[in-house]
Amino acid sequence: MPARPAAATSMTGELPHLNRAAAERVARLLTSFAAEPAGGAPVADASGPDRQRAGTARQDPDRDDDLTSLVRLAFHHRLPGLVWHEFGRIHQDDPRLAPLADAYRDASARHLAQVAQLAQLAPALSEADPTWMVMKGPVLAGHVYADPGLRTSLDIDLLVRPDRFGAALAAIEDAGGRARQRNWPLLTRLELGQLVVELPLGGLGDLHWHLINTPYARRRFALDMDELRERRRELSLSGVRIATLDPCDTILHLCLHGALSGGHLLVWSKDVARAVSTLTPDWDELVRRAHRYGLGLVTAIQLERSRIVLGAPVDRAVITALAPGNPLVAARSRADRTGRAIWARDRWTGKMLTSALGSSTMHSVTELARRFPIEVVLPRLREAIGTGESRPPGQSLLTEEHGGERERERFLAFVSSQDGGRAAGPRRTAGPGRS
Repeated sequence: MPARPAAATSMTGELPHLNRAAAERVARLLTSFAAEPAGGAPVADASGPDRQRAGTARQDPDRDDDLTSLVRLAFHHRLPGLVWHEFGRIHQDDPRLAPLADAYRDASARHLAQVAQLAQLAPALSEADPTWMVMKGPVLAGHVYADPGLRTSLDIDLLVRPDRFGAALAAIEDAGGRARQRNWPLLTRLELGQLVVELPLGGLGDLHWHLINTPYARRRFALDMDELRERRRELSLSGVRIATLDPCDTILHLCLHGALSGGHLLVWSKDVARAVSTLTPDWDELVRRAHRYGLGLVTAIQLERSRIVLGAPVDRAVITALAPGNPLVAARSRADRTGRAIWARDRWTGKMLTSALGSSTMHSVTELARRFPIEVVLPRLREAIGTGESRPPGQSLLTEEHGGERERERFLAFVSSQDGGRAAGPRRTAGPGRS
């Protein structure tokens, strides 16, 4: 797998410290470069005071510090290739934009390496589990974005049946890969829905048996993995045949993944906007599945954010059908319409609330109350008394090797015993009224 360029690495995750006026300028520039092409939905409802459309103000930064902040913000939001495509190529001689060009080329090379990896593994994975699928990363880069340089894919997400998980892992190992997470007792205790693996040709993969990683998050929804597998579709990535989620399931998954991750990076909203624009989903079917799986509220908020911020072509009636009259949707929509500096300052994006979203307002508020002391109060207390634990990047308790072959077999037996159908989730209603 190609190494990330040093210039790009130094930019990743660095959020510029900007005052509100500067944050507004740079956030508006970034969202204009990331916006869907003209013809998308308006930034605000026609009756509102703001009738601008996302992407209408694509212009050069007014100040040198705006350009520097724009480059850093592009890396922070994982959109360097897209910003280079929309802006950097016009100013190729400016050395400050070189990291964007490097990132664009790196994303293109990384995609080719991932396609080669899938070509190597496809026969063995098909034998291990004929229903295996590839999600997000290379599928988004190659099909949803069309130009792999626009969307950096850091790993490959593979989905297999729980009872074929051990066979799929063995296929990866026989090809030259290995499990990166090898703390087998902890993996069993945490009941995670994926295992991080080192792939045979380099780079990382997430071997999933479920779309949702943690058991607590799985209980908040009612996904039916067997239904998703039955609806899978085949496509070609540079001549390599793979299967992936169908259009409606892809959009639902992107909305769910963006929400569980906090929704604070523009790449997640851009993924949704691009998928909506290119996959032409059956909206009635998407709404039906969202309610069936307890995803109405999550999908409504993520689609509304993509519609308002990036001009995704989503009819407002779809949002209403997903979560009619929901106060959280209305509040988040209002915040996205008026918070012009939101994408330059993570704390304004409501990422904790977004990651706490559940099947209803009450579920979401309950989850937020549960998480606040764990994710806000305790870390600040640890920092104040100096007991915070730091580990090298990429290392965690899960990557420390514990337990032998017996513990590994216990973990694989746990995964194999999991139901491939609908997880225990919230009680579902017959219609959308209680989302």
